[in-house]
Amino acid sequence: MSELGVLWALIRSTWGERLSRPLIGILAVVFCASKVSLAIYTHELDAPSLFLTLMFAAGSVGRDVTSGVLPLIFTRPVARRTYVLAKWIAAGAAAGAVSALTLVVQALLLWHRGAPVPGSEISAAIFAAFTSAFGIASVIVLLSVLVPGIGDMALWAALLLIGSLSAKVAPQRFVQEWHAFLEPTLEWGAASGTNLAGWFRVVSYLSTVTLCLCLAVMAANRKEISYAAG
Repeated sequence: MSELGVLWALIRSTWGERLSRPLIGILAVVFCASKVSLAIYTHELDAPSLFLTLMFAAGSVGRDVTSGVLPLIFTRPVARRTYVLAKWIAAGAAAGAVSALTLVVQALLLWHRGAPVPGSEISAAIFAAFTSAFGIASVIVLLSVLVPGIGDMALWAALLLIGSLSAKVAPQRFVQEWHAFLEPTLEWGAASGTNLAGWFRVVSYLSTVTLCLCLAVMAANRKEISYAAG
């Protein structure tokens, strides 16, 4: 099987594993429904991409280590970079797609209630939802390579808390960059702009995602995998 075929097989198996957990589906439906209700009340589109990405990406690698699945995967000709990329794509695509569907439902209901949302605003919201999903997924996958189980969620929350607490002593610029690293996203206005500030945001987003994935691959390559892991 080609590397692309292996990548797609890993993505599908990751989706299947997530869908096999009823709690994930229930939480996703409940949270998306609450976002739809809130959008109807405020007349503003609101994507659930952050929550969905955390839910879909949590323990993406750590669970495989703890359960002993990872050694079985690597007994086959699977490159570790392919495994890491598959986890990232699976989480980002799932969270982005469900977020986009939620935004479309919000827009349709607002249109039905006489408060139509411009198509450009819907497109921009969907773009931001996908970039947020893939950006945050890259950070969570990196953390998931480093810690077993769903410890990546605790580590991500701790890092976010550190950034918030440092606001009292650190420069505001540092706090903003810290949060931008933990929650990378890209607005359509910045991506389509031609000024220097717009290009800086695009480069910052892409560099953050690339750095996280490269570090995740490096950590995975150095990770000792055994049947007793976790």
